[in-house]
Amino acid sequence: MAVAAYVVIVATLGVSRNLGLLVGTTIAFAGLLGIQVARVFRYTMLKAREQAVLERYLPEALIEELARTGDPLGAGRETDITVLIVDIRGYTRRVERLTPRQAVAFLNDYFSVVIAPLAAEGAVLDKYIGDGVFAFLEGADQQRRALRAARAILVAVEGHNAKRPGAEPVAIGIALHTGRALVGTIG
Repeated sequence: MAVAAYVVIVATLGVSRNLGLLVGTTIAFAGLLGIQVARVFRYTMLKAREQAVLERYLPEALIEELARTGDPLGAGRETDITVLIVDIRGYTRRVERLTPRQAVAFLNDYFSVVIAPLAAEGAVLDKYIGDGVFAFLEGADQQRRALRAARAILVAVEGHNAKRPGAEPVAIGIALHTGRALVGTIG
């Protein structure tokens, strides 16, 4: 549009051919440069949005591993880990009395309480299994960090129950195990 408008102006004002070509080329170059900058900006925004989605649904350690290796189907690595599993006692009886929307709201509320202590200790949230959370810790001091996370979850759930005096309290169970495992993407 800018080049077309400039051609009309050049023709109307009778600007010299060389000056008209120089300025017209500059306008065209600036327009093409602007288009490329807009494309790069759009690409960067889309990548940032993809990263935000990945961070919400995948463990940070998995994202880093995929970025490092570039191979989502890699064979994994053997390492010592501490597994931490948390689930709600009497969950089935509880949700049988709820609508699906209420059950999802209950789980989201519960998960927000349980996940924070895990994240604080650097746990990798591997998966949700219904009302259960399967996480693992690796690296230095993993057993102590897992115990701290478990204790913090107990305190957080107790605090959550205290904030809802009229509601049925949430009772949980926590299991811990340390051992050697294959860590990586399967499937």
